[in-house]
Amino acid sequence: MINIMQKYLTNKIKPNYPYYKFIILNTSKYIYEIIDILKDVIGECEVVSYEGYSVIFYFNNVDFDFKSLIKTINDDFYIDAHLFESGKIQFNDGSEFHQLLDIYNKANLQKYTYSSNKNIIKYLTRNSTLAKELAPIVLNKMIKDESLLILANQMFECDLNISLTAKSTYMHRNTVNYKLGQIKEETDLDIRCFKDAVIMYEFLKKI
Repeated sequence: MINIMQKYLTNKIKPNYPYYKFIILNTSKYIYEIIDILKDVIGECEVVSYEGYSVIFYFNNVDFDFKSLIKTINDDFYIDAHLFESGKIQFNDGSEFHQLLDIYNKANLQKYTYSSNKNIIKYLTRNSTLAKELAPIVLNKMIKDESLLILANQMFECDLNISLTAKSTYMHRNTVNYKLGQIKEETDLDIRCFKDAVIMYEFLKKI
């Protein structure tokens, strides 16, 4: 049964945008003021109230430090707002939002001032079934791009050494860095950084 949010995504977003991202804002104070601040950063967006949260859907690849922003907002307004930033999501049938929201709630991510797709993936490393089910959503295009999967695994084989990875994959170092940037754009994980690499490594083992 298609729920209200799936209908909204299907009718409002799918016909107009190749992908979407969303922010979950969890606060009871100054909500309209905070939404206005986020709109200034994000640009074109849609704001929806759903299950007690304010959800902001947007369609540009915004490279912005939302973690610092929500901390600044909390300091300026003397509140305890919480923000979740999704990764880039290719529209399928609209259920992907609900699946991520379910994990967001199960992982109790609303307790963090800031959380992101990275936290979702980290949580999924505990459950092989869920990891396999949600891999197309949280890894986005990476899951369909064998060259990116091979590169990620080769990075692990080479102890995250880019020069060794370039040599072993017969790629130029700049090409490796470009593709690693693509992985970050699709998953929110920069596997050039040790902590992100550990999360990706554990997740790929589950799928």
